[in-house]
Order: sequence, then structure tokens, then C-alpha cells
Amino acid sequence: MILFGALTGSTISQLGAALAGTFDDHHALLCRQIIAHIDFCDLTITELTQEIIEGLGDFGPANAILCSIPGVSDTTAQAIIAETGGDMSRFPTSGHLCAWAGVAPASYESAGKRRPAGTRHGAPWLRRTLIEAARAAARSRGTYYSAQYARIAKRRGPNRAAVAVAHSMLDTIWHLLTNGTLYVDPGADYFDRRRDPAIQAESHRGPWFRSYHDPGAHLAPTPSLTPSGARTLMVLRGVWVKVAKESGSTTKTSHHHLTIAEPTSKPNQL
Repeated sequence: MILFGALTGSTISQLGAALAGTFDDHHALLCRQIIAHIDFCDLTITELTQEIIEGLGDFGPANAILCSIPGVSDTTAQAIIAETGGDMSRFPTSGHLCAWAGVAPASYESAGKRRPAGTRHGAPWLRRTLIEAARAAARSRGTYYSAQYARIAKRRGPNRAAVAVAHSMLDTIWHLLTNGTLYVDPGADYFDRRRDPAIQAESHRGPWFRSYHDPGAHLAPTPSLTPSGARTLMVLRGVWVKVAKESGSTTKTSHHHLTIAEPTSKPNQL
């Protein structure tokens, strides 16, 4: 009854026929011992899980923040909190945390030459937990980490891709726990959007472009334009931009990866 309790239909009859004449009291004793050991392990796991949940105490918000990251389960979040202490103030930057955990790239320097040396040793339990979470996040659909894993795995292989994703996840964890905010996924098309020329131009010119058009913005005095064809320099939010006046035409000048539309008739109009 113990062996066949969860089975139905023809499977029971097939197992019964296979065990006919070969299953005696000795085998039944061994089966009872094995099942009793499995029940003991399940009870122990349940008790330890309850003890861990009670021990979290004030780390409930941190646990909720970590669980908002793709690939991070309750068990993974509890392991991260247990290994790091949940206090990011002891790590000045996210780079310090990643180096301590062993997911940051190391370097070997000798005679003034630097050579790659894999990753640091770090904290082995936290490193294993993060790599497991990275592989789980790589299997998720439509997430930033799955796209990052796929891009790196094509060139460097699955193991290095998993370590790279684990590095990105721990870097994100440092910022989330420091700021106390939930994770917002950039999306699987994040890398494609970064290569979009229109979006790049908008992101590059965003802050200073808005301040230029803001009447209350603090700008350096605009120099008077010289005759046609001459060029002057203007300081705009600490960025040196070359501005030219072309008679009857509009040109563009690229400087420090910024694309600026130059004025046609009015100095303050782009």
C-alpha cells in the first residue's frame, strides 16, 4: 500500500507482476526505513525554513526587493541576505561588493604588463548562489538578463556568460538595497535600443538641450557671431560646442559624441 498508494491503472498491475515472488519482508523493512528517512528530511527542512523566515526579522523589505529581480527566488534572496548581511553601507561601491563576492574580473600584473586572471576567489557560497540565479534569469523570457546572457554566450561561452550576468545582478542588488527600490527590468530590447541612432542622439543632447531652451537656465554669455564662414566657441553647461553661422543653410557639428544642429538665423535657435 505504501508503494502503490500514488499509482493507478495499469501501472499498479505491471509493478505488482514485476514484484511477484521477489518482494519479501526484508524488502518491506528497507522500504519503510527509506520512507521514514525521507519524511525526517522533509520535516527537518520545514523546521529550518520556518526558523530562517523568523530570523529574517527586519530584512523583510530587503527580501521583497531581491525577489523582484528575475531569477531570484525566496531561497536565493535569503542566501544573499545571509552572506552579505543585507547592509550595503559596508561596501563603498558596487564594485567592492562584486569583488568581495568573487564575480568581478581579476588581473595579473607583472613587469608593467596586465594579463587576465579569471575571477577572484571571493565568497564561495554567495558566488555559487549568484551563478545559479544568473542561469535561472537566463532562462526567463523577455528580460534584460536573458538578452545579456545570450549576447555573451555566443562569443564567450555559457560559463563566462553566467558569471557576467551574476556580476550584473549583484551590481543591481547593491543599488536596489542602497536606494530601497524595487527592480524595474529594462527589457530584452535594451541593447537594440542602445544602438538606435535616433535614441542615442536624444539621450546625448537631452540635459544640455533642455537647459539651453530653458529661459531660466544659467548659461554663459553668447558671443556675437562673426561674418559668414567664421567659427566661435561657446560654453554651454561646461561642454565646449563649436557653433558656426552658415548663410542660408543649416549644418551639424559633432563634438565629444554630441550632435548639435547649428543656428540658421537666430543665435538661440537650434
